[in-house]
Amino acid sequence: MKDRIKQIRKEKKLSQSEFGKVLGVSRDVISNYEMGRVDPTDLFINHLCSTFNVSEAWLRDGTGEMFVQTPKTLLDDLKTQYSLDNMDVAILEGYLSLNENERNAVKKYIMNIANAAADGRAATRESKIAERIAAADKKIAEEVSVQK
Repeated sequence: MKDRIKQIRKEKKLSQSEFGKVLGVSRDVISNYEMGRVDPTDLFINHLCSTFNVSEAWLRDGTGEMFVQTPKTLLDDLKTQYSLDNMDVAILEGYLSLNENERNAVKKYIMNIANAAADGRAATRESKIAERIAAADKKIAEEVSVQK
């Protein structure tokens, strides 16, 4: 566990003093944990895991991923990956806070809007095609009348 505690600190780019300050202990305590001179208490382990979103299973025995994905960290990843602004994130947070029935109502509403927009685009395309056909018919009729 001593190496994993050090790995977390290094991953967060913190000195032993800075790491200890965040966790409410001294640099000496962190040094003792990292050197294996003292075993961390369950209370310290729980605090470290919750403060840095670390998997307790990973910290204790090295299994699984180092960090736990929380809804907040997942949203941060999505924000970066898809260039979301604060309003996008607020919308996602609001949606995620809804219960299943409320989410279903929102999905139905959005699908109705999307279908209406698609129908509108289709109608616009059809009217443009009809206008082009009418223009082509008119041009052909003009050419035929000029030839007579």
